[in-house]
Amino acid sequence: MPLPQLNETDVVALEKAIDKMNETLPEMKSFILPGGHTDISYCHIARCVCRRAERATLKLAENEKVEELIYKYLNRLSDYLFVLSRKLTKIITPTKFPGNRACNMKSPKDVVDMMMAKDYFSQWLGIEILETGSGISKLKMTVTKNMLNGFGIAHGGITYSLADSALAFASNSHGRKSVSVETSISHLVSLLEGDEIIAEAKEENCSNKIGLYSIKVYKSSDNSIVALFKGTVYRTSKDW
Repeated sequence: MPLPQLNETDVVALEKAIDKMNETLPEMKSFILPGGHTDISYCHIARCVCRRAERATLKLAENEKVEELIYKYLNRLSDYLFVLSRKLTKIITPTKFPGNRACNMKSPKDVVDMMMAKDYFSQWLGIEILETGSGISKLKMTVTKNMLNGFGIAHGGITYSLADSALAFASNSHGRKSVSVETSISHLVSLLEGDEIIAEAKEENCSNKIGLYSIKVYKSSDNSIVALFKGTVYRTSKDW
């Protein structure tokens, strides 16, 4: 059986298909772990085979004449299979497959509500949850008299604690129990009794084991930055 004839239009067709799928997919911010469903795994396996064929073709080209279009097509085909796996991940909803770990994971709101119910320190601080989402958290609190230090201003630990709570909620929002391993804060403005402050946590990077977050704390009255906080968390294998 003769092999099908390759043309430059075949490569163009793959590139157009890749671009079309990418239009509907979110920006990649972490490594992709194969799995979730059989069809998705098949895409990753086929991609690995395609890459292996591409390397073998390049090796053959060292001693034999090989048309450049062949390994160009193999390269594009492997990229197509990778993007297709991401597309299928988005299309195939986890709830359709009870065996998928993802279907048992709680929503960000469910996780944060569970944490807050037992977070007596955050409750004592009077923290109010303004926003919860995947990799984000927005909290609010008011500085009270019993939070002041000997200078008559808010103790630095108060601002730190608000930011640390935002870190905890944002990093656990994916449904994996996560604990901080390193944190730092820069205090920029002192706070007085009655000041209302807001902490916004944003996920900068999230891999299978490590998450990086930045938190800004600012006054609600004029949005002036009070402190900047950075946190690194370890993502355990335990789910909420």
